Amino acid sequence: MVAVTLAVVFSAAPAAAQKVPEALEQEILIKGILMSFNDANITGNYAVFHARLAKPFRDQYSAERLGVPFLGEVPLHATIREKSDAGLPVVATEPDGPHAKIYRDIAARVRDQLTDHPARAAPKIVIEG
Repeated sequence: MVAVTLAVVFSAAPAAAQKVPEALEQEILIKGILMSFNDANITGNYAVFHARLAKPFRDQYSAERLGVPFLGEVPLHATIREKSDAGLPVVATEPDGPHAKIYRDIAARVRDQLTDHPARAAPKIVIEG
């Protein structure tokens, strides 16, 4: 079973909360991801990939720490992966299933965020050159 978790966040966090990791931290994160992904591909056990990466990443870059609401997690269960690869979303093919419920719950949280926060003006984009 593929158990990679996708953390979904909404809205832009304050610039101070979006600190980019230092070069060495980035290198360690990238190498850790590649090593874990390689292990998962060799063994076929993607739970290893999830166990090594999802929680540490969530802890380090949590929605709370970034100052944005946490909207939910989507476990990449084999059913979700296979149907998505085939262009058949679980929300359409299994609307009453547990995986579709996860997507509906996240969609409801997005709706609530849009309802609770009035639209703000779009940023001005300037292209220099």
